[in-house]
Amino acid sequence: GLSRRRFLAALSASLAAPPVMANGLQFSNPFGETRLKRPAQRVVSVGYTTQDHLLALGIVPLGIRYWLGDYPFGVWPWAQEFLGNAEISMEAVAGLMPDLIVAIGSGISQAEYELLSRIAPVLLQAPEYSTYGSPWQDTTRRIGRATGRQEVAEDLISEVDTRFAETRARHPHWHGKTAVSAWQNGG
Repeated sequence: GLSRRRFLAALSASLAAPPVMANGLQFSNPFGETRLKRPAQRVVSVGYTTQDHLLALGIVPLGIRYWLGDYPFGVWPWAQEFLGNAEISMEAVAGLMPDLIVAIGSGISQAEYELLSRIAPVLLQAPEYSTYGSPWQDTTRRIGRATGRQEVAEDLISEVDTRFAETRARHPHWHGKTAVSAWQNGG
């Protein structure tokens, strides 16, 4: 899970003012292109799971979208200390005055994308990925770049890759095996 020490370290590193860039940041997405003049600081997460990427990067989103689970405000146990009651509706996004809306894995339509883009730039998955098919590494890198936390993103990815390599080394008998994770949705 997210350690408090790592979160606080990433958060304190993020408090420096983001640099203003001559050309800004550009991200292609399935509906066009997202442009930022500078790394975002006020972020809303409307993707179903992108709040976890943001927290890992040391960013507490202004609001998150409820997805799944019977936890207060749609916040799972590992994030309750950081998010509290941050759940929002899509309609409430404008009142939070974000400078970035992270919508990777949100399933929003082009019309919703255009509406949200009037509020703030909307970060979606790269055009080569389906709505819910962006690899976690790409999602982490995109959010890291959009928030000026590229180095933190690369460190996190490297750390997880190392953990997987160590686990594979400890369990060579797992090589070539597959697993399935599933849950029942609804009655």
